[in-house]
Amino acid sequence: MKSENGILISRTDRIGDVILSLPVIRTISKVYPDEPLHMMVSSYAYPVVENYPGLSSVIRYEPEDGSNKVSRTKQLIQHIRDLKIKRALMLVYDPDVLSIIKKAGIKERFGPLTKISGMFGYTAWRSQHRSKVEQHELEYNLSLLEMLGIKDRFYDATLDLPVSKNNVTLAFEILKREGFERPYNGYIIIHPGCGGSALNWRYAYYAEIASRLAESTGLPIVLTGSEKESEILSSIKQHIRGVTYNTAGKFSLKELIALISEAKLFIGPSTGPMHIAAATSVPLVSVFSPIKVQSVKRWGPYSRESVAIAPRIDCPAKIKCLGEKCSYYNCMDSVSVDEVFEKAKKIYDESIHQMGLGLGF
Repeated sequence: MKSENGILISRTDRIGDVILSLPVIRTISKVYPDEPLHMMVSSYAYPVVENYPGLSSVIRYEPEDGSNKVSRTKQLIQHIRDLKIKRALMLVYDPDVLSIIKKAGIKERFGPLTKISGMFGYTAWRSQHRSKVEQHELEYNLSLLEMLGIKDRFYDATLDLPVSKNNVTLAFEILKREGFERPYNGYIIIHPGCGGSALNWRYAYYAEIASRLAESTGLPIVLTGSEKESEILSSIKQHIRGVTYNTAGKFSLKELIALISEAKLFIGPSTGPMHIAAATSVPLVSVFSPIKVQSVKRWGPYSRESVAIAPRIDCPAKIKCLGEKCSYYNCMDSVSVDEVFEKAKKIYDESIHQMGLGLGF
């Protein structure tokens, strides 16, 4: 197959969303190998696709308000116009982004129709009701490729996030400054925060699972999170029985990706770093909310070396937790440390057996 015009892919939301868009890039690159392929993402998620194979360029989108918004938007429109792109595929509907794409002169504009207003910006659309959770988010993204003439038999659902050796070196230099000692044969990452985007496990449970894993594997625990979570991670660290490093706010996104990619095991909730672990083939266990739109079915780790655990209830909420009004509240407490430890230890032991005992990093 061959097409004549360049294609712009747009996914301007969170890190995890962008990671679950990577198979779209892989598929288009294989079906249209001679097609210039561009991607527009938020500045925050930019490092995820900065050097991703198959992309001719990555365009930063900065939606924040301010006095520079108008001039930046004009610059962005001109930049896209200069690339002479004639087809755009939006993986999520955003009226501002669609307006920019239209003003940049992209003649063919495709995307999911989730709002009536999209009919005035798209030239073609596919009706999707992702809140019904009939597919995984990655599969919802791939299904939009039909509008580019790509049949489902050509879809490549492989989730792969390459990591440069240079970024791994930078990550270890930062870890070393935090006191990490090289004799350790690896480390386990515990990422307890999720930014409020989904229900989460108690921090006390993360501390206990970290303690048990440190004791059973002999590996140190690396706590990761944003700078805003530093105090929370400090509190968690105080309750962990074993060598623990609090690295809140210490890593840029590209360094965090490298750090996660070298871990022996990852434990965390439904969040961007969990998807990073899945995309870099790191064994992981994730604790999920039972709410339909936050569920494992739509947002679970897309990886064979992973386990996702959620409360075993028929959650009455569809979009947002009902809190104390719900008879199951707080259902997240029903996910026991024993269960998470059992699953984590099993997946860790299996991965060590596959790699061979005594291997370093």
